[in-house]
Amino acid sequence: MASITAGLVGGLLATIVMTAVMMMVGDGGSPPTAALVEKFAGGEPNDHATPGMILHRVYAVVLVGFLGTGILA
Repeated sequence: MASITAGLVGGLLATIVMTAVMMMVGDGGSPPTAALVEKFAGGEPNDHATPGMILHRVYAVVLVGFLGTGILA
């Protein structure tokens, strides 16, 4: 259980760092996941920047968390 917790914490930390870096050097557009949200909700990707960012952070924390768990175990 400690490995899963450590992996999820590492995933959260990596997501926060990468989000900050991309906000500084990115093009200011919507996150890539906004296009996915747009396919289901309609409209334009820029209309769904907030839900796209939430989805992006959730899957990043979970994915990096599980990868980190595999590396730590």
